[in-house]
Amino acid sequence: MQQLNLRALLLCALLLPGIAPAAAEEITSAQAHDRSRYAELRQDHAAARVINGIRFGEGGAETWEVVDPAQEDLAGFDAFVWHNSTTGLNHRTDSAAEAASFDAEQAKVLDAIEAAERAART
Repeated sequence: MQQLNLRALLLCALLLPGIAPAAAEEITSAQAHDRSRYAELRQDHAAARVINGIRFGEGGAETWEVVDPAQEDLAGFDAFVWHNSTTGLNHRTDSAAEAASFDAEQAKVLDAIEAAERAART
């Protein structure tokens, strides 16, 4: 649909030279809006995929830190917590494999957002 609108604007610009600057401005504005929406989607999703690694201390004390399963060895953590944006609930597990699996699934969502943005530009 977006391509059709851009083509219609370009056709109008060719047929009615007086509106060419306005059409070009409209196209530039639409493209900037699309870029900002995809950037916002990526930012929102990246914020929602934070995983906290938890280390247990003496007397039941917990030390939490943000972890990146793709970059860090999770073996030193006793538990993991993240927010599940599908259910709206926090999820807690002692499984490093489950935390890594969650992170991998969330990375696929980011890949899908980027693929959608690329498709929208063609």
